[in-house]
Amino acid sequence: MSEAGHAGKASRASSLPLLPIGIAAALVHAAMMIPGYNEDEKFQTSDWLIMTAISIVLAIVLFQFVVPKGGGTSALVLSALGLLATLAFWAMLSLPLAVAGMMTATRARDRGERDGKTTAALIIGLLAVVALVGITVGDAMSSD
Repeated sequence: MSEAGHAGKASRASSLPLLPIGIAAALVHAAMMIPGYNEDEKFQTSDWLIMTAISIVLAIVLFQFVVPKGGGTSALVLSALGLLATLAFWAMLSLPLAVAGMMTATRARDRGERDGKTTAALIIGLLAVVALVGITVGDAMSSD
């Protein structure tokens, strides 16, 4: 690819609005958890709202301060934490962490940092998303 092609690609990725992506990740995770916070036909509103607020605050911090300047190492750590957080999927931290890791890796790659760390961060982040969906669906099906 020519230098002009790389420059155009980098500027498109760099111009993505980061904060809305992070908040969307937190809200999607919160929406996925609605069936899990429904016990005995009673929705646990305060618990769900507290966990949603924590998830949104995490997303704001990550997408305001880490994702814009992070590199391959940051991306790898975020994605790995996202995968690890699927063990406590009800805490609503997995998706914001995994998406932050993948966005950080993508932005680092656009800046020319194309090493094993960014590739691993993308793969692990994707695994975290797939694991989260599988665990959440499995939990919802077992609750019925």
